[in-house]
Amino acid sequence: MHIFAATLVTETNTFSPFPTGLDAFNVIRSRDVEVDPKLINALGPLAVWHRLSQQGGHEITLGLSAFAQPAGKTVRSVYEELRDEILTDLKAAGPVDIVLLTLHGAMVADGYDDCEGDLIRRVREIVGSEVIIGVELDLHCHFTSLMIEQSDLIICFKEYPHVDVNYRAEELFELAVKAQQGVIVPTMALFDCKIMGMYSTVEQPMRGFVNVMMEAERLDKVLSVSLGHGFPWGDVPEAGGKMLVVTDDCPQTAADLARELGLEFFSLREQVVFNSLPLQEALSQAVASELAPVVVADQSDNAGGGAPADSTFALEWLLKHQVDKAAVAIVYDPVVVQVAKSAGEGALLQVRLGGKMGPQSGTPLDLTVTVLGVRENYHHLFPQQKGEPVVCPIGDTVALRCDGVDIIVSSERSQCFSPCIFEDFGLNPRQYEIIIAKSTQHFHGAFSLIAGEIIYMAAPGAIVPIMQDIPYQHMETVDKYPWNRDPFSLNL
Repeated sequence: MHIFAATLVTETNTFSPFPTGLDAFNVIRSRDVEVDPKLINALGPLAVWHRLSQQGGHEITLGLSAFAQPAGKTVRSVYEELRDEILTDLKAAGPVDIVLLTLHGAMVADGYDDCEGDLIRRVREIVGSEVIIGVELDLHCHFTSLMIEQSDLIICFKEYPHVDVNYRAEELFELAVKAQQGVIVPTMALFDCKIMGMYSTVEQPMRGFVNVMMEAERLDKVLSVSLGHGFPWGDVPEAGGKMLVVTDDCPQTAADLARELGLEFFSLREQVVFNSLPLQEALSQAVASELAPVVVADQSDNAGGGAPADSTFALEWLLKHQVDKAAVAIVYDPVVVQVAKSAGEGALLQVRLGGKMGPQSGTPLDLTVTVLGVRENYHHLFPQQKGEPVVCPIGDTVALRCDGVDIIVSSERSQCFSPCIFEDFGLNPRQYEIIIAKSTQHFHGAFSLIAGEIIYMAAPGAIVPIMQDIPYQHMETVDKYPWNRDPFSLNL
């Protein structure tokens, strides 16, 4: 079989003040991989599909791979340029049997509320009805009717943190091959759970519900079960949590199971949300804890949700309260990185750190710091349950120390995925009493291995995890929890 694979991924915070332009995308093309074969490891699911194609004797053509950190809407011309390059690559590949796409599911551009649906539709126009189109999505996606209509298979991650990216890629590949061979006939059904929120899959009862989803995939004719959590800061009409079931030529089974599981998830609505504490309470609890290191998630300044990642609220609190043996990662400040890089390791500097992107970033902090280390073109790793970690280039990165607090600062925005970022600077993360990770949940997989306690913090910031405070204009809230405690009683 001939397989075509491509990537276009960014998660759009429609409330973010800064747009996603072309420079925000890390772009890798097939010719780049030909020149440097090691780049294949930076392609995530495409690397998985490349390996499986070789093992199965299939031909695979790699199209464009483009990824950008979450931010505001993608500039229209940028989305269209990247989209059209993928379509051009597809046409140049010649006849194909399968198209596999890695998309996010919550990408919004000027003039396009549903970038993924638009791209899938255009792919279908090129390849026709006989070619299998399979799509892997982030679970913080907005399942749309256009996506379902134009594709044969959609599978999204089950885990938050997203440590199952490679597992889901393998699952999609195997199902797509079987579908093209005629072994299965995928049929999809979607159920609107009428809910919006953020849900960790490592704690009960959400952990148990994910296990229920996996058990349902063992049922006769059931091929895949996906819960799209939705992305709370993506204000588009079809946003919200939805259940997707794929069966083998059993549309009614798919619809019935999607509804059954969707209602079961809804029944857990008041138990599965994050217990996020205000800054003062969260950090006071961390200081009082005897379970070092205490890992505090600064959820409101998570670059992975489109936040600037340069807020100073938590760092200012640590310094004001003279907390030492503490660390903060990752602060976005390219100016400070450049100054520290020029000065070099061991330099003592006066810097104005963070607080530059707007009111939600707090105020800049004037600090005296020592440069502990400099890493040029640093790649931060997001460990996975299986296979290679996801590689996240975050530009030049420095480690600074101020009054007993170590601060990791990067020249490109990224959330903090793993304590390896300290280890890569020769710092032992277990030495700290408090670690503040700018992340909502992706930190959990790796940090939980060293944490004595984990605290979720709803500090001031760009993506405060309180749904009712988000000023929606396009997504209806009257028929969704938590605005309506029982929306199914409305019979909408």
